[in-house]
Amino acid sequence: NSYLINTVLNNFIAAFAGTPIVSTVHSATASALQGSTSTYNGIYNWVTTGVPNPGISTVPRAYINWILFNEQFVPIASNCGYDGVSTTADAVKSHSSAVSILTSGYLYVYCSNESNIDVFFDNLQLIHTRGPLLETTDYYPFGLTMAGISDKALKTNYAQNKYRYNGKEQQNQEFSDGSGLELYDYGKRMYDNQIGRWEVLDPNAHILPQHSPYEFCINNPILFVDPDGRFPYPIFIRSFAPMKTFGGGFSGDNRGWSTSASATSRMQQTFTIDPSKKTVTGLNTWSDPSHHPVFGDGIATDRADVKAGFTSHGSDKVGVVTSQMAANLPLIPSADIDIHSTLRLTENTDKGVLNVQFSMDGDRFPAAEAFIGDTKGQRVFIGVSGYDGNPYTSLPGNNDRPMMYANFDVKINEKGEFTAVVSAGKTYTIDQWNKMVSSAPLEYQKSGAKGTGSTSNNNEGSGMTWSQAGALINSWLQQNPNIVITSQ
Repeated sequence: NSYLINTVLNNFIAAFAGTPIVSTVHSATASALQGSTSTYNGIYNWVTTGVPNPGISTVPRAYINWILFNEQFVPIASNCGYDGVSTTADAVKSHSSAVSILTSGYLYVYCSNESNIDVFFDNLQLIHTRGPLLETTDYYPFGLTMAGISDKALKTNYAQNKYRYNGKEQQNQEFSDGSGLELYDYGKRMYDNQIGRWEVLDPNAHILPQHSPYEFCINNPILFVDPDGRFPYPIFIRSFAPMKTFGGGFSGDNRGWSTSASATSRMQQTFTIDPSKKTVTGLNTWSDPSHHPVFGDGIATDRADVKAGFTSHGSDKVGVVTSQMAANLPLIPSADIDIHSTLRLTENTDKGVLNVQFSMDGDRFPAAEAFIGDTKGQRVFIGVSGYDGNPYTSLPGNNDRPMMYANFDVKINEKGEFTAVVSAGKTYTIDQWNKMVSSAPLEYQKSGAKGTGSTSNNNEGSGMTWSQAGALINSWLQQNPNIVITSQ
């Protein structure tokens, strides 16, 4: 009887909505949940098909039931369950079920009897063993909380977390009525994440006159972190398939060398390094979707291990970042794409020079590129590496084939903008340098195994061999034992 089942379910939902946690804490009403298709259908499917009839016709259809709702009040079928009464007449059964809760939400426990036989449930207890996770918070780029996918445990005996976006203290609920200024305390400045602006002038705004003195992170908080107004340098490391298809029909990135942040890749990593601040922030490693006409679509599983260390010598501020990243070819069993790189930046703002040293080794498939950005949004190629072989011959094993080495200077002005590149005694404009580096063939050529940016060309650069290049940074690290390389 569809009318009867609808009435029962509506009464069921009304009872659930009437519990204190649902009605008081989360302000959900019975009418709202009854009108939610995902909530109603989820309960309907579980009640009508999830709980079976007993195997013996004389046994009452009576159960202790539990339904797990996620934070959007949608039942999670894999975390719902039941425990039936004894199959022996007039017998007392001790019910004991350990249920592992797989997602945040609400567990609703109830007793049911859909027979004309009396069943008595007594001494029902629910023991909640709390997990270690107290809070998860997701943010929009400028710092507003994504309330729909954020969550925290019901407050028991732990202090409220006030250190939130970017690890800064949030000033809120200061007033007696529970309201507050809702500002983040960055030490010398207060930040309003509701409008994405500082409340006071940036103390170093005079060196970036093209930007508003109240502007946060140069209006790009995804790429930059702006704790004190100094110069941050975003770094991009990418492995991409320049061909249209490869490996038996997998779609490639179908492109050449590029410094565009939107260019696709099979694996890429970005982070922002500030040698003066001694920070590495914004670390992100990911892959763009893959496609195969038979196997469909998928995204690789990425892994990264990044470490950083900092030191200074007079006006030279030095930062070193070592990175290992790997990603598999999705959709079919595949060996990983492996890339290992070491970056050393030496910043001297008094002289207006940023020295860049970089080495990379790995599978040498597919192609790879690396570049660095400035406060103006300009990007300078660090180097490129052409692809060698194919995924089935080049990827197996954790390889250390030489891929690229760079050692050059970038001239910077008082605004933190790149003005020129100097390498092997020659000075290039940003455009000249990028054109020279990107003139390298996309396919690896062994004859070009030295030079500034590529295993694929004979650019002048430092003129070092691969063994000399790798030894240079390792020797420098050994001579500077005060640098402590720490995980990020």
